[in-house]
Order: sequence, then structure tokens, then C-alpha cells
Amino acid sequence: MGLFNKQKGLLAPVSGQCISLTDVDDTVFSTLMLGDGIAIEPTEGVVVAPADGTVELVMNESEHTVGLKLRNDVEVLIHVGVNTADLKGKGFKCLVRTGDKVKSGMPLIEFDKKIIEDNGYKATTIFIISDKHDQSIKFKNETDIVTAGKDIVLDL
Repeated sequence: MGLFNKQKGLLAPVSGQCISLTDVDDTVFSTLMLGDGIAIEPTEGVVVAPADGTVELVMNESEHTVGLKLRNDVEVLIHVGVNTADLKGKGFKCLVRTGDKVKSGMPLIEFDKKIIEDNGYKATTIFIISDKHDQSIKFKNETDIVTAGKDIVLDL
């Protein structure tokens, strides 16, 4: 498939209901401090690569965040949950390490939504463009339900 699928977009990293990033209960993300993007309320516990690229960042202790540099040098961040770093990896299994090459749709993180929620956290997954990207970015409609690795959530 290459960098993007035929529609030249980034695929959903998780399956679920799209919501506005500004509605996320975390000011770092809701104020777009780290970049613009979209959030998804997940229905399944697998994060997949939205496009081909290289793993640039893995939160080793908490295993809840992966940063990728895509082949066109766009940098994206996928962050599972709100304040879930406090779980110190409980309920998370990161499947990749820094420097790994990934293909679109490849599993990156497995997580247990029930463990996250039973510990008082939300599993809301944040997907942002973390670099200053010059092109206009168009995100999926906030009410859409998406399938990980299949539906485009971001057009570049």
C-alpha cells in the first residue's frame, strides 16, 4: 500500500467513535499544545500503524504512547488514554521499539480497556500530527465510527 492508501490519508489507529480533540479531558491535548488531531473512543484494544514509517518514540515504562515518523517526514503521536501513564504499563503491551520500521495496519500497542477503566481512567485514544506540518490537514467528522487500519481519519 505504501505511505498512504489510495485516498492519500492516514488510517485510524484504533476502532471506535471519533470525537473532537478539543473535547478530550486533558488540556495538553484539548488545547492542541502538542499538535492538531483527532481522538477516538476505542471499542477494541489494539493500536495499529496509520501508515508506513519508523518508530521514533515509545514510552517504555507505561507503554501507552508511540510516536512515528512517516515516510514523508510527517510525525504523528498515538497516545492511549487520559493520564494512563499513571498506570505504569498495567493493561498495556507495546509491540514495537524505537527504530522499528512499521507498515500500515501493523499492531503497535495492545491494551485492556477494562483494566484502564476499572482503575478510573479513560481509554480515549489521541492521534495527532506532532510536527509543524505546512499542508492543510482535514480530520474525519467527529461523529464517525471508524475501523482501525481500514478507515481514513486524516487527509494530507
